[in-house]
Amino acid sequence: MPPTAAIENLTFRYAPGGEAVFENFSWVVQPGERWAIVGPSGCGKSTLLYLLAGLRQPTSGAVMVEGEPALRPRASTGLILQSHGLLPWASARENVLLGVRIGRFYRYKGEPGDGPRPYPPADISASAADEWLRRLGLAQFARQYPAQLSGGQKQRVAIARTLVLNPTLLLMDEPFSALDALTRESLQDLAVALTAERDLTTILVTHDVEEAAFMATHILVLRQPPNGEAQVVQNPGAGSPGYRATSAFHQTATQLRAALGASHEVA
Repeated sequence: MPPTAAIENLTFRYAPGGEAVFENFSWVVQPGERWAIVGPSGCGKSTLLYLLAGLRQPTSGAVMVEGEPALRPRASTGLILQSHGLLPWASARENVLLGVRIGRFYRYKGEPGDGPRPYPPADISASAADEWLRRLGLAQFARQYPAQLSGGQKQRVAIARTLVLNPTLLLMDEPFSALDALTRESLQDLAVALTAERDLTTILVTHDVEEAAFMATHILVLRQPPNGEAQVVQNPGAGSPGYRATSAFHQTATQLRAALGASHEVA
């Protein structure tokens, strides 16, 4: 089985001749691993996520997802953003079904010669959306519109919309940063439980060292561009019950702060 994500000798510039955000950067994510990416503002955290999502392309080098080049967005890669990305005129249920409906419309579309593309999997149905709404505590809000939902409820809708497509790789870009502390911790617990249940490979971008220390068993610490000296912090106890109260959790958070301090900028 190939790695879920493999980045080989990546160089990325936003414009030809511009400053390299990454240069000769390599990184491997194995199936089922939970990663967080932390680093100072402007270091390329979100850029790395969008390269994996197929939304940006490398200047040189390779970005592989499940053994294939990440040339465009793929059905089995889920992306959850801080802004939720919900349609304001659609109900919570309709927003959860959005990816399913778009996928079915494009199911037999593609480049010439591609042939039929199973996007999304054929067994996804409206009943699956209802099940995810129930599991995420949103069944009673299924007919509500985003303006009628709290921030935490909106993010649960975004999570349901992603998980209903049965992704094998889940990318999250600051998904909980706009929420209050208690809601944020509740959704962190939920995300860890759901990804563990599904053995889902997860990559989280965050500025919050406690969030990284709780959610990720592997933490990638980026530096200032071009990121020639990225550091990996191992955190095997992440996500276990009561982990926030353990000395290992606090030691990991302290280690991350020290690593980020070495970049001379507060994350």
